Amino acid sequence: IPTWPDWMDADRDGFLDRSQFDNYAQLCADLVKIVNQDSHFKTKYWEITNEKDEHYFTQFHSNGGWGGLKDVAKPDRLNDLIAIYNKAASAMKQVDPSIHVGGPGISRADLQPFYVQFIKGTANHLDFFTYHFYATGSASTPDEEVFNATSKVGDYTASIVQVLKETSPIRMIPAMLDEYNISWTWETRDPRMTNHKGVVFDALSMIEALSNGAVSTLAWNEKDGIYGKMDDQGKLRIGGYFLKLMNQFMIGDYVLTATNNQ
Repeated sequence: IPTWPDWMDADRDGFLDRSQFDNYAQLCADLVKIVNQDSHFKTKYWEITNEKDEHYFTQFHSNGGWGGLKDVAKPDRLNDLIAIYNKAASAMKQVDPSIHVGGPGISRADLQPFYVQFIKGTANHLDFFTYHFYATGSASTPDEEVFNATSKVGDYTASIVQVLKETSPIRMIPAMLDEYNISWTWETRDPRMTNHKGVVFDALSMIEALSNGAVSTLAWNEKDGIYGKMDDQGKLRIGGYFLKLMNQFMIGDYVLTATNNQ
């Protein structure tokens, strides 16, 4: 559930109006009822909001979000986002206690000042934590730099998993890398996202995430005319075949291979 309807943001400032927190929570609960009770789809995993870290936190702070407030008279809105999440998760679970509710799909997996406080504030309602990673916003970034960037996936994952363990030592809160790809925008039309180089990037990203404690990885995205795992007609691209092989064979025993060509 990436965001809220426009009418819940009357002044169009990008923030959910505080007077609408309960209405948004009810909207999320209604959606669970429609999908799982009325339509019997039995959807288990529900993610609340998408990449709201920039708007609710980062823009208020100096040094790319790591520093202090740019203006002490304008505090960040992280507490609002925590309240929104908790209200929505609680309302959704009342409709269907069997579902798993998580979030918040952060765009900046490096930004500990944001996600540490978010995790601490939502831990009682957080069934899983989601984060994103992209290597570049330019098609001219060298291959080696793109591949090497995947090491950051491991670093970010390890840090997030550690915070989750420290905050919730008894009940495990899984970390999920639920968006990753080479470029964070389709506008680059980077051919590597649909060729064999993209497959190498996907494999490295998976290895870094899973070996550092993530429970799952989800590539962005599944289907479009530029960089999906399928083209517009639903035909698997090479990246789609790779994911198919992973889902078939990357289960059970580990298989080790070696090469002389590093």
